Amino acid sequence: MTRFRGWDQEYELLESRIPPKNSRVKVHREEGIQLLGVKAKKAKLPPVPWITIWDEEQNDFIDFFTNQRTWNPVTIADIYKERWQIESFFRALKQNLKVKTFVGTSENAIGTQIGTALIAMLILKSMCFRSQIGLSPSNLVAIFRIHLFTFRDLQKWLDHPIAIPGKREEPPPHCGQDSFSFTR
Repeated sequence: MTRFRGWDQEYELLESRIPPKNSRVKVHREEGIQLLGVKAKKAKLPPVPWITIWDEEQNDFIDFFTNQRTWNPVTIADIYKERWQIESFFRALKQNLKVKTFVGTSENAIGTQIGTALIAMLILKSMCFRSQIGLSPSNLVAIFRIHLFTFRDLQKWLDHPIAIPGKREEPPPHCGQDSFSFTR
């Protein structure tokens, strides 16, 4: 399944189907096409469904095609939207947390790194939610890197991250954290 940009693809219209009505996804067009480009002819591609849906969030049409000829267009649109959310999430991970390459190649190493990034992203989103000024995750990360080794009350910092602290803030007597003791 991929986005379809008809202006850069040669195709022949083979059939036109009536899109389903009264579904939660507004299917505008459902057609069967044969791609006629050089790569398509060389690969001997079979006819594919071309589906156009109306996206309420973007207020625009989305065209895509797939080799799944037995699925209905609503299912295909749902799968595409879920796939897009996953891609957007990993793009946010790469941009905000600088996860460009994986440290290890084993399943365990990749799973651990993704799990760690998920926890970091959850903490980051929580901090954005708690902030009174509505910081974006990328702005919060940039400001956080500057103040990484300074001690400030987290909620005060989230409300005024750019403010320069007056005197050094002392931690409260008991922060609700237990201290480690290595003596018996």
